[in-house]
Amino acid sequence: MIKKRRASPRITRDLHEAGWRVSGTTVAGRMTELGLVARRRRKPRSLSRQGKRPAAPDLVRRKFTAPAAARRPLRTCCGAAM
Repeated sequence: MIKKRRASPRITRDLHEAGWRVSGTTVAGRMTELGLVARRRRKPRSLSRQGKRPAAPDLVRRKFTAPAAARRPLRTCCGAAM
């Protein structure tokens, strides 16, 4: 299984800018022969995980309780409950 890491298109573009006439297939083949591979991208950090610091105090004194349990509404057909 070949992982597409897209190094040969970048190198091909750089070679074209430097004045070389070469195809992307040739660059990819030479990279394979030489054992060159692209660096892996880092996994983005997740910022929604629980932190190590304690939660901030509730200075506004908000109430987070719901007035009733979460319920799904009844399915209706033409305005009448089924």
